[in-house]
Amino acid sequence: MKQTHFTHVIAAGVLAAMTSFATAQTANTLNTFDSDAEDWLVDFTNGTVNATGPTFNGSGGIEFEVTGDGAEFAGLADGFNNGGAFPGDGGGVTDLFGLDGLEYDMSITTDGTPGTASVDFYVKGNGQGFLFLSQGAQNVPTDGTPQTVFAPFSGLAVPDLNGYIATLPQYGFQVSPPNGETWTITVTEVRSVGAGATERFLGEFNDAGLNSGLDGVRINFRENAIVNGFLADPGSTGVGFTHVPAAGVDGAIQFVLEENSPSGDGGPGIHFVEPVSGSTEFRSRPLDLSNYTTMDIVVSADSSDSTTVFMQAYAQTTSGFNFQTFGSVNLPDDGSFATYTFDMTALTDLDVVERFGVEFGEPAVGQTATIQVDTVRVYNTPASVMDWALYR
Repeated sequence: MKQTHFTHVIAAGVLAAMTSFATAQTANTLNTFDSDAEDWLVDFTNGTVNATGPTFNGSGGIEFEVTGDGAEFAGLADGFNNGGAFPGDGGGVTDLFGLDGLEYDMSITTDGTPGTASVDFYVKGNGQGFLFLSQGAQNVPTDGTPQTVFAPFSGLAVPDLNGYIATLPQYGFQVSPPNGETWTITVTEVRSVGAGATERFLGEFNDAGLNSGLDGVRINFRENAIVNGFLADPGSTGVGFTHVPAAGVDGAIQFVLEENSPSGDGGPGIHFVEPVSGSTEFRSRPLDLSNYTTMDIVVSADSSDSTTVFMQAYAQTTSGFNFQTFGSVNLPDDGSFATYTFDMTALTDLDVVERFGVEFGEPAVGQTATIQVDTVRVYNTPASVMDWALYR
């Protein structure tokens, strides 16, 4: 397989978009409690600690009551799968890739002598298993004074911090009142904060990558148009794909297009989610790709009948899986890798992306086409950080 490399800009608007950009990931308000408790709950209690709530206070806040035993904790958190949080569009995870932490607007009132409470903030992430990690304890007065408290991500003990915080099913905090003392804890808003990243790789497909180098690639639709293609789990990583270590710079995924059955039903769509080891697809979406303006995909095609292969970029957004396309190209049948650059600026609802990928044309009857994908990234910087000379 040849490794020559060319770069193609697909959409005319992309060059203008690349010269004026904002930083991503986009910080957002996650909970406002304008009309209800937004699925917050008592996450756990230990020992003889008693916790009740939340109740909606009718004025943009929720309240918990926690009576302590002087030793153990109660955890108060956003509901599983973030059904009531932003985006709250069908649940899944909250994608906070590249951000600095969470801010809580809150207050604590004690029925005892006012003092200071140590509030330990936490998140559960990594896509599946609800891996519990502390963000550290912060001091909050117990005299009812409203506070804005910052809970950083920087101290989370995980090898891949961005991968972890991109797949958060739950976030919250734990408290431990003195024995017999009751705290009324009010939360009025939760939001993510930080400038964020300027680029994000949705697939690098190298030997060190997750899921045996397949990262988070999945078949989205028309699996019959991929040899050995199968939808499972739902959307398991790796079904219909192989990893080729010698392809591209440091490995690529490979799959083979074939005539759909029955012929004429169209070619397949594949999509890319945040790579999480062993995770089901639901634990890796929705993605927040707002403010990224551009997608690059490094791909090659080699068809059995020496014809070009149609490829179209698409996104499915919101819980309605609104299908939007943002450019297409005919891949040359020469087995050479090339970068295809797509302008994302016309897409809507990029803060709630359920599917993000490319769709291929269906080969002619009896024909196949071998596709290799080396890299998929989104970004908003005007200059590429990739060294394309490595392909030559």
